[in-house]
Amino acid sequence: MVTRRILVSIIRSALFVIFLFVITGCSQKFTVKLFFADKNFNYLKYEHRKVVCGYDIEKDVYNIVEELLAGPVNPELKSIFNSDSKVLNVRIDGNTVEINLNKDSVSGNNYYKLAIFSIVNTVRLHYSSLRYFKFYFDGEKSDYIGDLVVPQKGFEVDYKYFKK
Repeated sequence: MVTRRILVSIIRSALFVIFLFVITGCSQKFTVKLFFADKNFNYLKYEHRKVVCGYDIEKDVYNIVEELLAGPVNPELKSIFNSDSKVLNVRIDGNTVEINLNKDSVSGNNYYKLAIFSIVNTVRLHYSSLRYFKFYFDGEKSDYIGDLVVPQKGFEVDYKYFKK
């Protein structure tokens, strides 16, 4: 009889933990590498940052991009995005990520190539199943970001932005 009560108590506790796991989304902070510009805006260098991630990959990517837009903590690194940059939404379709930013994120920004590839290279490092990255600005797709031609499938990782 005592063994049965203990077993029932364990099962109830396990079910409660599973319920909490599902309700809260099991979000916790993970250490990720975020890529920012070096002090001369020539290359991308990383810093470690704790970012809230869980089991919803779209929300995770959203949180990672938000941290990139917030800029680096390390004074040796430089922010690549305008101060009023915002992530509007993130959508994932297979191995393609669609990231919708406000227009202010890269408008008038001379470092838009570094900005695009800081997002692409950071997210791809942590989610290898994501291969292509499409960018929208205020919901609008563009064929060019500055003088950068947007590939039809989307941007892929480009290692030339890392210091050798």
